[in-house]
Amino acid sequence: MVVQEDDTEWPEAPPSIPQEEDRVECGCCFESCAFDSMVQCEDGHLFCTICLRRHVENSIFGDTSDGGSTLCLAITGCERIYPRSEIRKCFSHDVWLKYERRMAEEAVAKAQLAGLETCLECKEPSHLPDPCRSTEKDPEDTVRTQVEESMTKAVIRVCSSCGAELFKLEGCNKIMCRCGQQMCYRCRESITDYSHFCPHIRAPQVAPCEECSMCCLWETEDVNKVVKAAKSAAIEKLAERYPEVVRRQIGPSEDPVRKRPCKERVGMI
Repeated sequence: MVVQEDDTEWPEAPPSIPQEEDRVECGCCFESCAFDSMVQCEDGHLFCTICLRRHVENSIFGDTSDGGSTLCLAITGCERIYPRSEIRKCFSHDVWLKYERRMAEEAVAKAQLAGLETCLECKEPSHLPDPCRSTEKDPEDTVRTQVEESMTKAVIRVCSSCGAELFKLEGCNKIMCRCGQQMCYRCRESITDYSHFCPHIRAPQVAPCEECSMCCLWETEDVNKVVKAAKSAAIEKLAERYPEVVRRQIGPSEDPVRKRPCKERVGMI
């Protein structure tokens, strides 16, 4: 009996699926991930690249304490950092450049080197808190600039710890600066937790609480009203020094635009 060999070409076997022992649980999201896709801090705590990416992105765009922070994510309180080589695995070239730039800014700020701050108007070394004299050549420019600055300051919060400017687009009134300082967006005071806010159930925008005078956690500021009040206050303050300039219209009119009747518009065609 002759056995004939089969010359049929079979496809290659598929790559082996990682076994359970080849996978590791991320210390942040607790997902099971392949070991070779993990990153680790200097103390060996393992995390997936997605969690580390989110952590560093928050640092880049200023929503965490210690801007550009690369502290370990371990819930055990590990104070070791992630090596640059590990962080580099998580990002595209463009995002990596932003991270590098942010880290450089933090290093310069912490170094507290003299002579690095300059005036935005005259480009000379900073002369704060004294106003810049370069704009006083034109009284109209001086008034306009000071009114605009007052309107901006009315809606900007300044961190009591590091001086960074903060602006909230949405969310509750408990905000945190990238330096770690927490503050109330409503009253601008430094806080430590939610005990600063009113604990009573009510509709935030309807009426103030009848049981306490504490700040509301979810109250939304009327930005237009605040800006308008700041503008009026600034103009009133400048009226004594620049009476002629203040009498003119500063900025766009606050009155609604009145449309001409259709007949008048047709006659103009």
